[in-house]
Amino acid sequence: MGFYIELQDENGRGLASKSFQVWNPNVEHIFVGLGLENPYGDYSGDKGKLSFAYDQLIQAYQYVEQADFYNEPIIEMLDPFVAMFTMAGKREIDAEMEKNRTLIFLKACIDFAENSEKVTLYMG
Repeated sequence: MGFYIELQDENGRGLASKSFQVWNPNVEHIFVGLGLENPYGDYSGDKGKLSFAYDQLIQAYQYVEQADFYNEPIIEMLDPFVAMFTMAGKREIDAEMEKNRTLIFLKACIDFAENSEKVTLYMG
């Protein structure tokens, strides 16, 4: 369970990816930055393949760059089943590392978009 985002070329080959544990609220930043609904609290992402233009990726990068990343789950926003298992273990998040990895992923998307009309992201 969790969220997996993959940059794919025109043949569906994965070029870069970013994943978030189901209890990691930082998934909010990349989804909202891309203009999508925040999936936090769901079991996993299931948006299929979505296309984004270069400008959308730049906006997402800028949004994430300014965002304050969380360092722990937000239990009350989780599905009760997920919350139960999350509370059973200590879940700490390295907010700075999460932010840096998200920015690296978005930069890869931007670099790919410089030579493509649209970028396809698998939002699983």
